[in-house]
Amino acid sequence: MADHPEPVRQHLRSEGLAALRTELDKQARLLQIVRQSLPAPLREHCRHCLLEAGGKLLLYTESAAFAYQLRFYGPAVAAQVAEAAGLETPPEVRVRNLTPSGAEQAPYAKPRVFQPPPASVAELLRENAAATPHEDLREALLRLSRTVDEFNRRGPLEEPDGTPDTGPGR
Repeated sequence: MADHPEPVRQHLRSEGLAALRTELDKQARLLQIVRQSLPAPLREHCRHCLLEAGGKLLLYTESAAFAYQLRFYGPAVAAQVAEAAGLETPPEVRVRNLTPSGAEQAPYAKPRVFQPPPASVAELLRENAAATPHEDLREALLRLSRTVDEFNRRGPLEEPDGTPDTGPGR
């Protein structure tokens, strides 16, 4: 075992690191080609890309919204990459979201529970319907009071997608 640590300079010149540097340079050139084929506002959101041997071009972005937009421009990007890389057929474009290492995923939102108005609201609606001289308004208030009564008979409602049930007839 040596008394002194090995100089870092020796490792920076190694063949393994040189090969890694070459690969990083290729990926940087590819990213430049990809970004040039995108509209200016979207360019900075394509964070990284990789051309796999199987003919797939992977684009990485930071959110689902930008992933959707990158997918939209996928054919144009694939054509530019194929031309620049001398490929016979454009690569298949796949878009992935980057998640910062160690970042927690946002928890799924709990489904919302629709709480029906109190029964006193239905009674108040009926009283207002009886007091109004306008027939159309009276009928609307009575329908609304019946809907409130129906909600109260059914109790709190929870929809699988988190949206409240809108009533008996939906």
